[in-house]
Amino acid sequence: MNICNFAKVIISRSTKDSTSINYFNNPHSRSEQNTLTPVYNSSVSLKQRHENYSLFMHKYPFMQINNFKLYCQKTARIQEYVTNAKYYENRNQGGERETFINHFNLIQWLKISETERKQHKLENCMPCNTTHIDISKIHKSVSETSIQILNLSEQIVENVSSILPTSTATKGKKTAQALINVLNPLFENQFRKSFEKSAAEALHLSPIEKSADKVKNELTLLKKNKIQIIEATSVNDRDVENFLASGKSFKQHDRERMHLYESKANAEKETKIRLEKEQKGQVVHKKHHGNFSNYTFNKEEFLVEIKSLMEKGIVNWTRLAKKYDVTNTITGNKPQNAGQVLFMFAKANGIDIMSFNKHKAVSGRDILRRVRRPKKKIMKKLSIPTPRSSKTFKEVIKQKLADGTIYLGNQIAPKTVISSSISKEGNLTENKVIVYSRIIGLQKIILSELSRLQKSGILLVHNDEYYDTLTEDEIRQRLQFLGEETNASCQDMRLKLKVIERTFKLKMWHDHSDILNHSYVNFMTTILYDAANFMTDNEYQTLARTTSTTNVQSIVEKPQLYILGRSASKDIDQISYTEARIEDLKQLTNKIRYGDIDLIFKLRLFSGDGPARQFEAGQQRGGNFSCICGVENLEDRRKLVVEGSSWIKIKDGIINPFQNLKKEELIDELEERGVDTFHLNLKSRLQEELTSVLHGYVDPCITYDTPR
Repeated sequence: MNICNFAKVIISRSTKDSTSINYFNNPHSRSEQNTLTPVYNSSVSLKQRHENYSLFMHKYPFMQINNFKLYCQKTARIQEYVTNAKYYENRNQGGERETFINHFNLIQWLKISETERKQHKLENCMPCNTTHIDISKIHKSVSETSIQILNLSEQIVENVSSILPTSTATKGKKTAQALINVLNPLFENQFRKSFEKSAAEALHLSPIEKSADKVKNELTLLKKNKIQIIEATSVNDRDVENFLASGKSFKQHDRERMHLYESKANAEKETKIRLEKEQKGQVVHKKHHGNFSNYTFNKEEFLVEIKSLMEKGIVNWTRLAKKYDVTNTITGNKPQNAGQVLFMFAKANGIDIMSFNKHKAVSGRDILRRVRRPKKKIMKKLSIPTPRSSKTFKEVIKQKLADGTIYLGNQIAPKTVISSSISKEGNLTENKVIVYSRIIGLQKIILSELSRLQKSGILLVHNDEYYDTLTEDEIRQRLQFLGEETNASCQDMRLKLKVIERTFKLKMWHDHSDILNHSYVNFMTTILYDAANFMTDNEYQTLARTTSTTNVQSIVEKPQLYILGRSASKDIDQISYTEARIEDLKQLTNKIRYGDIDLIFKLRLFSGDGPARQFEAGQQRGGNFSCICGVENLEDRRKLVVEGSSWIKIKDGIINPFQNLKKEELIDELEERGVDTFHLNLKSRLQEELTSVLHGYVDPCITYDTPR
């Protein structure tokens, strides 16, 4: 009966053995079970035993018996084959049956590898007739061919080992080698493949590597890992983002990058050694270009031009390479040493290249060798992974600026900056450059902040359906919580709550600072925290189910860059940003659409130091009226300023129209404001009276147009 021995024992014994079944059902505790005694339950029905066997073999289709009737037929025969002593060697007088059952039961089936389990078949099972032949042979169901193979193998091993030296230390190894030598040509003739390779593949063995090959493979693997490290740090331009967030300059980045390169002294030393070896013929001079046929450019035109330049004697090879658009046809890229390619091409075509750029030559036939600082090496032929250069960073940043990945805002407030430089001839030259400031629109900032706060889970923005479902008590409780009046109808309170919760306030801040010896003004803005728009600390703590307290206001009021630009501390420079600010604020008069909800945003507060607040509020700095505490709103200030006529000078670009007025102008201004000037004879008295009437007000900066 040529059936897999594991199938025989599992069908006849393990399907009714509670110990084996428990072992199968508890995979996590298998390692703890050392000695297992089978417990057979004869009351288990054939139906249940078939289900157990199907469960044991559900991953191995070649071992399955899906038909229950067929299973019953096979079980009766298999039971006889496994149980009856006459089917074992010596009629089971030496305990062969127990050995057979213990070797092929379910527990042992689970202990063999998954790969081997998949190789077993219900009939004509190869592993049972080869791998387990030493146990399979004690049962008479084993095939005669398998017995013959076993006997022949034993005879071959015995005969080969008998003719080898008697040294026991290496006898096994030499016997195996002798067998391989005998079987290799036989396998070659029969299967077109050596026995050695076939055995290695069957046993999943790695070929023996020579020492040189091993080092080479290790180096290849290390180089591959190095490339993967470099790619991992620069994937999606993460290194560029990290650089921009670091606050480092491009030069600082390159300085730190060069620490991964050899020092200049070591580089010069290595270059000198290499030159000496090249002169002695110990090292072949490196060829820094490929076949000239692999480069595309107008070769004939280039040769004509280079011959015409021989009289001049000065050639910029890099510039010529750009002019002729030298391209590598294999890679499709422009080689970085394109100038060197043209240099060697001219030399190959009989051009006396030593007649060019003689100021760079150390002799009539040698050009000054450039000292190149190589990367530091971990080992021979393997250098340290290095970050990309700032030149590459600049190209990436330019690309991101062009496609909008990096947004710098819109250009505003152009200013002419004069920079001085000394030319090569030693002359002082002045260059005028127009520098623009940048503004990021309030709408863009607001939408970005709303998205951030929405993800944080603290933003309270509801659609119309939400308010329609609120009861009158819920609306009243919410309004009372917000400190609002509730003595109105339900519909009015509903509309009032909707307007309150959809109205947000903005705060502005600005100040001056020096960056690299240049004065800049920086405007920041933020959304103000309000319990009507955001969760309270307790609400967020309850929602997050945490015992720690979170300051929601600190999450909301995160300053965002609004304007950054060159500006002195003078009022005339600060006023240059007013027009852009006014145009941007006008956009807030319209509701901002967030999702399907219209929100209202209002500019309500300004925070900053004294001069900044006074500038925003239109208050004079210094004197008896520098404090702006408790002042009226901007509209009251505006009315007070425009009562006279001097304020019209603002249109002519005069920042403070009430300064430096003539005596007659002071009298006219005061009388227009209803002040009796009959007893005010001195100009100083008139100026003091006007300042007192204005309470130090000038005019808020936000009401100015850009000065002409």
